[in-house]
Amino acid sequence: MRPMIQYGVPTVAGLGTSVRASREDENIGPVALAGAAGAAGGFGGLLAARQLGPGGMLAGKLAPFIGKIGEKTAPIFLDYGRNRRGSNKVPKKAFLGKQAERLGQALPTLTDPAAFQEALADPSIARSFGIASAAATVPASALAAGLGGVAAGKAVGAFGVPGFVDPEAYGSSNSPGARYKQSTVNYV
Repeated sequence: MRPMIQYGVPTVAGLGTSVRASREDENIGPVALAGAAGAAGGFGGLLAARQLGPGGMLAGKLAPFIGKIGEKTAPIFLDYGRNRRGSNKVPKKAFLGKQAERLGQALPTLTDPAAFQEALADPSIARSFGIASAAATVPASALAAGLGGVAAGKAVGAFGVPGFVDPEAYGSSNSPGARYKQSTVNYV
């Protein structure tokens, strides 16, 4: 793996999960644990993407599933590639139109694992498949791990560790509201 991807993706995943936890009004401890667990989950997602990607062991096993999806989506890719070329009078540059057309031609043939491996010999298809597998695995694993980090922070907070407990929460012994007993009309 390239160092930028190897370190950058888990860092972004960790920051994303910690930001998400902080928006849920969590204390600093669960936010930090969510970030650390999210970074670990992001790295795990990268490792899973390598297994699912072009050189991975599971790539051939996914061929029937991808072939079924390819049969449904291939016409969309082909239509996009053909219609974005433009006419002879007004040539248009298609955004990835050529790649979309090639992918649309390759997708229906991928039901056989041997044909799938042959299609992955094309570097642009292999790169697209690797990016797609990483786009699916990294966020899912990072968010699941971040949720686990928040849950671990709540478990630590149950023991009253500072940083994991909200000092102003109801029933906390060190908040002004807990020490002050307000009189009411019933007791005056």
